[in-house]
Amino acid sequence: MLEAQTQVALEALIALPVGVFFVDEEDHIRQANPAAHALLGVTSGELEGLALIALTGGQPIAADAQRITVTAATHRLELLLRELPITCIPLRRVVTVVDPAAVDPRKGMRLPPLPGLDASRLDVDTGLLNRRNVLQELNAQVSRSRRYGNVLSVLHLSLPAALAPELRRSLAQALKATLRWVDIIGRWEDDALLVILPETSHEAASVLARKLREVMQQVLGDCVPNTVGVAQWARGEEATALVARAAAESCELARAG
Repeated sequence: MLEAQTQVALEALIALPVGVFFVDEEDHIRQANPAAHALLGVTSGELEGLALIALTGGQPIAADAQRITVTAATHRLELLLRELPITCIPLRRVVTVVDPAAVDPRKGMRLPPLPGLDASRLDVDTGLLNRRNVLQELNAQVSRSRRYGNVLSVLHLSLPAALAPELRRSLAQALKATLRWVDIIGRWEDDALLVILPETSHEAASVLARKLREVMQQVLGDCVPNTVGVAQWARGEEATALVARAAAESCELARAG
């Protein structure tokens, strides 16, 4: 299990507007961001589990390789490989997908460094992103959806009142472990968590909502009410309005339960 601060840094890499994916110690792709899927010409989720060698047409990849040229979709791409720190095990490498045609020959393109592991981004009770930073992440995803038209959904999870600190943290980490690498979870209010789901429709988010409620029941017991609200971003909608719709659904479910 990755340390919480390392996880935050990796999530920051996934959120970059360039293609990024992570490779495990067996050279299988563990998670790729939407930009990587788009550049490689595959739909969301098709890279996960794929052997890195599959992108080279079966050509072996040297252990110390730092650059691979592949042909994907209608153009050639460069994959820039960098070893990750030991704290990132079981992940081994971060790979940036570069379209050479988009690189300024005067300046080139460099793989951005691993972001600083800033504990101030985390909520001390849960180990998740705090409200300020989860809102910052949501604003970035809304801006991306507004620009490119990508689907985006959120989940608002209402928590039972007066949870013991150790139980709150256990629940937060269990929920986080259920999500994809690209998904973002943070503390929204004292009694609520927010999950940001890039490239996810309302229908797919509703399936995940049921799964997360099962996790809540496993950690907290069967008395947990159905309080996971779902909302899909609508064009022109601000980030806080999107969360408000999900929260309203969460409240309606709580009253109905």
